[in-house]
Amino acid sequence: MIRSHTTSRCRIVPVAPRTGATIESRRASDNPFSASWIDPRQTEPVGLKPRQLTRWLESLQQARRPMQLVGPHGSGKTAALAALGRMLGQRTTTWQSQWLCADRMPFGCAVGAIAAARRPTVWLIDGLDRWSRWKQRACGGLIQLKRHRAIATSHTIGPWSTLAVLEPSLAQLRKLVAARVQQSPSHLRPPEGLLEQLYRHHGGNYRDVLFDLYDWWEARHGRHPDPRTLPPALRKWGAWTCAAPPTRAASNYSPSSTCRQPVER
Repeated sequence: MIRSHTTSRCRIVPVAPRTGATIESRRASDNPFSASWIDPRQTEPVGLKPRQLTRWLESLQQARRPMQLVGPHGSGKTAALAALGRMLGQRTTTWQSQWLCADRMPFGCAVGAIAAARRPTVWLIDGLDRWSRWKQRACGGLIQLKRHRAIATSHTIGPWSTLAVLEPSLAQLRKLVAARVQQSPSHLRPPEGLLEQLYRHHGGNYRDVLFDLYDWWEARHGRHPDPRTLPPALRKWGAWTCAAPPTRAASNYSPSSTCRQPVER
């Protein structure tokens, strides 16, 4: 279980999918690529088996120094970090885990939280490279002084020891998309050529690919406000025609009145 830390000045609220009764929220829940489905902290990491996560936890405990997961944008670092936190909560009650988001929590608040912790703590720090290198060293030194453990995500190799380097691959993207599609009532899978094109276009960034697939899925089901505004990479894989641009807000837009259902080429 990942716990949140609260102080008088700073508060971290765990990210959770929105649950509401609005039309937009119900529509988004049908789209397997909506933000409520792809929150990295609520998503199982792709391509990582439990035994590999177990080895990482063992390495972290034996090393007794802060470590980091390195990889490009959207390579699954945050999902792997959250999975490590869940596994830690399931396997031990001696250590507690605390989540810190470096791009949302000021450095002073993070250091204060680490200094105030009394129980043995494993700090899960997302976005370590948001801090300067001297701040990374200072934070790592304090964690070692307190005899805590820490694992962070970073886009670049920094002063902390590297636990693993995550590299995106098209095969892992296919598995990720297949897992999302299985959660959708329609089970509509994007064309293989579309996945390959988006993967190359975004340089292996899973997150950006999923964002584009969200728009593709909405247009494929006739729910996009104006499919003519889609990027060329998405328009290539579907044919949409609109009588006129929508004049109302997207939440009140009815695709059946102006657009016909797309036909895959």
